[in-house]
Amino acid sequence: MGLSAVMAAKASGADAIFVTDPLESRRAMALGLGTTHVIDVTADDTAEQVRAIRPLGVDCVLDTSGVVPAIDAGMRALGPLERLAMVGVPKALDAAFSLNILHMLSLDISICGVTEGNADPQTFLPELIALNARGLFPF
Repeated sequence: MGLSAVMAAKASGADAIFVTDPLESRRAMALGLGTTHVIDVTADDTAEQVRAIRPLGVDCVLDTSGVVPAIDAGMRALGPLERLAMVGVPKALDAAFSLNILHMLSLDISICGVTEGNADPQTFLPELIALNARGLFPF
């Protein structure tokens, strides 16, 4: 799912696309699909690594992992007025993350859950076909 998000971000014209992953093979694949920055989550604090590249934070975080530390790092990597979208399903049914409420309020950060891409298939599928016809996907 994360690599599909990379292709969507690239096709949408995103100027910076970050992928955070513990596996080198997935980071390499992400670079091949248009990611501009890869972060090894086992190296250092993920949010600090992102902010070293984008000091003001990123525009959007799409968490496809459902992993609590990844969600926390995503929140801390966001810039003002931006959004955390969560699509990843956690392994534990009672998984929860801690939220620094003042951080969220002071930066006006939004959090949303995403189910089935939050898309209307009647409009979304023709848009995907058009993007593919323009050669914006690597297949």
